[in-house]
Amino acid sequence: MSWQYCAPQSDRGTEWEEILRKKGILDPHIKEDELAEVVDQTVEEKLAAAAASGKKDLADMNLDELAAAEDDVDSDDEKFLEAYRRQRLAEMRDAAAKSRFGQVREISRADWKREVNEAGQDVPVVVLITRQGLVGSKLLEDCHRRLAAKFPQVKFVRGEADNCIPNYPDKNVPTILLYKNDGLIKQWIGLDSFGGSKASPDALEWMLGKEGGVLQTELEADPRLAAKSMQQKDAEQSSDDDDY
Repeated sequence: MSWQYCAPQSDRGTEWEEILRKKGILDPHIKEDELAEVVDQTVEEKLAAAAASGKKDLADMNLDELAAAEDDVDSDDEKFLEAYRRQRLAEMRDAAAKSRFGQVREISRADWKREVNEAGQDVPVVVLITRQGLVGSKLLEDCHRRLAAKFPQVKFVRGEADNCIPNYPDKNVPTILLYKNDGLIKQWIGLDSFGGSKASPDALEWMLGKEGGVLQTELEADPRLAAKSMQQKDAEQSSDDDDY
């Protein structure tokens, strides 16, 4: 497990800094952009020392083991371990908060306000509106479900058109509505928006990734462009075959 210093939040950062200054590690006048590097180096030295002594690596200890380790060190190191343990606990809470979804939730019109508008501060919500029996709906449902598992920090919900938007026309299905902080920030209507019959999880990931603060994608190009190019080549090949 690698250690990475997090920016100070409330008193947590100042506690780290106070400990390091007392131990003569941190210059009182250090620049803010140098602080993370110093803290990282100090923790790595602690981890290396623990490994050399045959003790369990701090990064591999659970919270109970970290608490027990405080009984075997001097007062300064005890403060260091306590701060480290608090940092680990905060990281665990942050990770749990960001990974609390992971699957598609079914909603109806009655659930909309609670599940979409009141999803939580800075929680992106990807709403898929589909209709059973339509091929395009089935295709997008699969893409939607795969991304829900891949990006558990994003909330994915699905609603049957007739149960969410009365008289919603078939030509608009599937539709994806992107919400954040009780506001609609983007909408894609109809299968063609997703690449038609070539719609894929990657295409949807790219589209959502282009909207700031929704999800981080490693894709470097729009998969829909590659699919469109392939369709054009297939059409040209078919035309050439017809000429013979």
